[in-house]
Amino acid sequence: MMKSRRVVSSCRRNLYGSCWPHTVADSPSQTVPREAGGHTTSCASPTNQNSEVSLSAWVEARVMSPGRRSFHLKAPPRKRCPNLVLSLWLAFTVISVRKVKLGAKRGLFSTSHLEPLTARCWIPEELGVQGFFDALNGAGVSYSVLRWFDGLPHLEKGEDIDLLVSDTDTLFLRSLLSQRTKAAVPVDVYSPSGHNFTGWNGIRYFPPTLSEMILSSSSQGPNGVRRPNPSAYFYGLAYHVVYHKGHKAGIPSRKFPASLVHTSDHNYLSELRDAADKARIGFNDHSLEGLEELLKTQNCEPQIDGLEFFGVSNSFIRDSLMSDLVDAAGPMDGVTAFIVRENGVQYLPDIERIITQSGFEILESIPLFGAQADAARSNTRGGNWAAAPYPVSGGDPAHLFVGLDVFPDYPKQLGQGKYPFSTNMRTERTKVSIRDYCNRKRSAFLALNVIHATDNALSVTHFLVSVLGAERAANFAAIAMSAAKDVEVQPAVVDRLGGHSRRAIVGRAGSLSDGQPTVIKVFRPAHLDSLQSELEARKYCETFPEILPILGRGKNWFSTPLVVDAQKILAFSPQEALRVRAFLLACAANGDMAIDFTPKNMLHDKEGSLVFLDFEFFQASEPRMSLWRSPALFGLENSSPLRRPAPFRKEKRFYFHHWFRYTLVPRWVFVSSSSERTYSAFQILSKAYLRVRGSMPKITRLVAFIVRIRAEIIRRILIAKRG
Repeated sequence: MMKSRRVVSSCRRNLYGSCWPHTVADSPSQTVPREAGGHTTSCASPTNQNSEVSLSAWVEARVMSPGRRSFHLKAPPRKRCPNLVLSLWLAFTVISVRKVKLGAKRGLFSTSHLEPLTARCWIPEELGVQGFFDALNGAGVSYSVLRWFDGLPHLEKGEDIDLLVSDTDTLFLRSLLSQRTKAAVPVDVYSPSGHNFTGWNGIRYFPPTLSEMILSSSSQGPNGVRRPNPSAYFYGLAYHVVYHKGHKAGIPSRKFPASLVHTSDHNYLSELRDAADKARIGFNDHSLEGLEELLKTQNCEPQIDGLEFFGVSNSFIRDSLMSDLVDAAGPMDGVTAFIVRENGVQYLPDIERIITQSGFEILESIPLFGAQADAARSNTRGGNWAAAPYPVSGGDPAHLFVGLDVFPDYPKQLGQGKYPFSTNMRTERTKVSIRDYCNRKRSAFLALNVIHATDNALSVTHFLVSVLGAERAANFAAIAMSAAKDVEVQPAVVDRLGGHSRRAIVGRAGSLSDGQPTVIKVFRPAHLDSLQSELEARKYCETFPEILPILGRGKNWFSTPLVVDAQKILAFSPQEALRVRAFLLACAANGDMAIDFTPKNMLHDKEGSLVFLDFEFFQASEPRMSLWRSPALFGLENSSPLRRPAPFRKEKRFYFHHWFRYTLVPRWVFVSSSSERTYSAFQILSKAYLRVRGSMPKITRLVAFIVRIRAEIIRRILIAKRG
């Protein structure tokens, strides 16, 4: 019993720190009663060795003890992390306790008793609208009601109150509001910085210039409610119409006249006319574009990164931004600014390696300090560098990598998908790879976002000009233009054919003089050694009919005939397996080491014949007469100096993962035997083995699923607490 108690106590110390006992009760022997589902539970302090307490009872007392708004979790030391079963038990206990207290309708991960994750709050019924504003005025809070303030404190059913409050007064104003009384009067609380869930969809509600204009001009009206002056009110309402509402406001657009959709209960155009008359502002162009031009005259328009946020839900901004991106298309689409945050500086070498391996050439690596760091902070992510959906914040901008991709991976359709305004999907994949790599090195309690990157030519140009200056931004544009010209080839690539194109792009080319359809492979400047490997391997093994002939070549490209109606390899026949073996033996005898050559580098043509492709990593070695230790079948040691793709290493089951389901023979048979009868016999046995194996429960998948559930539970609990 003592040993069991020590294990449980150790787990508690790992999760909650060493000073938790007195948060449960005032003294070590005191118990805390709690009602849960009609039952009363007592939880004695674990410091009292004469008392035996269950972990679930202690968690209930810790989480739901009277007077405590929430519970605090500390990140456990990595070496003392609880085991899987105990962690799941603890997590589900916390979930069940919170469901009993809050009600099943709140959901498993309800955070209604914590600070909200949006700007929406509610005025408690006992306080009332008039009492709420009286409290703000009495405390001297710097705030302003943004719209429809003349009728307050009376509010029509279904309406809400939109407030802008200074950053210094945000917490006081929030203390007057409730986060879960949805039957009361709703209030949307915004601040100039947008921090602490006072922003709009993750960014500032207004630009700093407009927020300052509204707050500095606000004054108390006849009804006791502070409001902006007529000029600030007009520009604030115009900004709301253009960037928050768009076509939904019922105001026409010159560029997109067919997109008018009026879904609001307010007549925004009439209200804008009245506000412009009171402020003596020349509002003659009654269109969304006219309002946008007026906002630009006051420096009240959002930056390009803000437009990307607005464009997700605002069809007018989306259409305008897509039109601008099409006009700006060019070499700058391949330039990306990767901004590493403070907590990611420790991973800089790994981040640089991942960026390079993804296909980017790093043009410059720049630490960010002082004015440059401030400019980077205010000109990206809408000025919001908080933790976002992660438990821990990545910090402010600390380092900049300027990367160049001469073969941008353009999206299939701009304006759609998870990244609607990204003109290079390689950037998004690289960001995800970096974040996953860094978070795998950290506890799930400490996951964070270590990197941000620009998405298109407009955003990278704006960022480089703001942080590095117009001259250096122009230099990067000139480099991108020169690099784009260097990779231009004739015949040109007219249609890309799959692949990640980290080292080269493969695509259909214009037909040659004889009309034969061709495929052209164009290499990046940093990977011309792969082009040399391709040419040499094809030269040594040109006698094999499975290798396509070279039709043309240049300094960074070569072309071959197009394989019409090509099919992926599903499995080798015994004859085909022997042909592959003969090819590998010929390469070994010629002193050519076949690296990264697997069945995925082969095709069947329309007649069913084998075709060998992709010899980028074939390298010279000592001639050998055997396939023993061949990198194609055994992989490479991590310490090997030979070129290889990433990742490509020696695995315990390398052959099983890359070859067995195609050859259906063990590796020792493939290496040592050349008998077609032997291959046929082993393929029959292997098919029977795979049928039995496929009918068995997927234990590994079940374990992986449990591990993912555990990580997700931990992450969501910490996100809820972080709020």
